[in-house]
Amino acid sequence: MLCCLLRSLKEFLPQSYTKVKGIEKKVFAEHKKHVGLSELDAKVLYTKTARSLKTYGVTFFLVKVLYQETYDS
Repeated sequence: MLCCLLRSLKEFLPQSYTKVKGIEKKVFAEHKKHVGLSELDAKVLYTKTARSLKTYGVTFFLVKVLYQETYDS
């Protein structure tokens, strides 16, 4: 059963996290801290955690240079 959980866990993690040593243990340790929370409390905690991230509220856009003009001053 644990092997199935680990396999499915990697499906949900960003690819950059799948190579982090011990990531599974960290995820399961965090899960144990949250077992028993009501749905509302879990959502509040999720929102607080998301807001604490340095990239919260930031939207990234991929920008490509299609052509470059030079201007004479």
